Amino acid sequence: MLTFLLGRLAQAVPTLIGTSVVVFLLVHMTGDPALLMLPPDAPRSQVEAFRASLGFDRPLIVQYGDFMRGIARGDLGESFRFREPALGLVLQRLPATVQLAGLAVLLASLIGIPLGVLSATARGSWIDAFARGAFFLGQGIPPFWLGLMLMVVFSVQLGVLPSSGRGTIAQLVMPVTTLTVFLTASLARLARGGMIQALQQDYVRTARAKGLGSRSVLFKHALRNTLIPVVTMIGLQIGHLLGGAVVTETIFAWPGVGRLVVDAVHARDFPIVQAAMLVIVTLFIAVNLVVDLVYGLLDPRILYE
Repeated sequence: MLTFLLGRLAQAVPTLIGTSVVVFLLVHMTGDPALLMLPPDAPRSQVEAFRASLGFDRPLIVQYGDFMRGIARGDLGESFRFREPALGLVLQRLPATVQLAGLAVLLASLIGIPLGVLSATARGSWIDAFARGAFFLGQGIPPFWLGLMLMVVFSVQLGVLPSSGRGTIAQLVMPVTTLTVFLTASLARLARGGMIQALQQDYVRTARAKGLGSRSVLFKHALRNTLIPVVTMIGLQIGHLLGGAVVTETIFAWPGVGRLVVDAVHARDFPIVQAAMLVIVTLFIAVNLVVDLVYGLLDPRILYE
C-alpha cells in the first residue's frame, strides 16, 4: 500500500507542473493584462507603468520562474481587486463549496444507489419502468433551469425559502437540490446497470445454489462489485463539484469558489483565477487517490503492491 501511495504521489507531480504552466499561460492567452485591466482610453505611459508594476514587462520564462517560486512558498500573488493574497481568498470560499458539494454527493449516494438497486431487482416491473423514467428525467433537466424554477416557485411565489445567501439550512435546500437531482439520476442508472450485470454472473448463481439468502447474495456479493464503477462516478463528480458548481453558485449567490472565479474573470483578477485552478486540481488529485484506496476495500483482489 505504501508503494502504491508513493507511486501515485509521484505521478501527481507532473500533473501539477503541467497545470501550473496552463494556469500561468492563461493570463497571456487572453491578451495583454495591462490593456484588459485599464480603461480603453488610458495613455500609453500609464499602460507601460502598470505593466511594469505587475512584472508583465519581463520575459515569460522569468515570470514563470517567479510564479513557481511563489507556489513553493504558498504565495500565489495578490488579488488586483481585493488587495489580499489570492490563495487566502480562495481558501476562504472553499468551505462553502465543500459544504454544497458534500451534501449533494451524500444525498445523491443515499438516494441514487438504493434506487438503482431496487430498479435492477424489480427489472421489468412497473417499479423499474417508473424508476427508469425518473432517471432519464433527472439527467435531462438542465441544472440552471431547475435552479431557476425552484427559485420562482419556492422563493417568489410561495416565499418559503430564501433565494440566495449562505448561513442557514433553508438557504441550502434549493442549491443542494439543484446539484443532487442530476447526480442522483446518474448514480442510479449506473447502479442499476451494474447490478443487472452482477446478478447474471456465475458467482451470484453459485451463492444462491449454496443456499444463501437473497439479501446476503444481493448486498454481500453483487453490490460490492457494482459499487466499483459507482465509486468512480462519485469521485469524478466530487472533483467537478469542488471545481465549483459555477451555474448553481451564481444563480443562488452562493459564496463558493465557482462564483469567486466567475467574478474574478469578469474583473480580470488573474491571481484569483490561477490560485483557484491550482487548488481545484490539487483537490481533484486527492479525491482520485481516495477513490483508488476505496477500490481495495470493495474488492480485495485489487492489489497495489
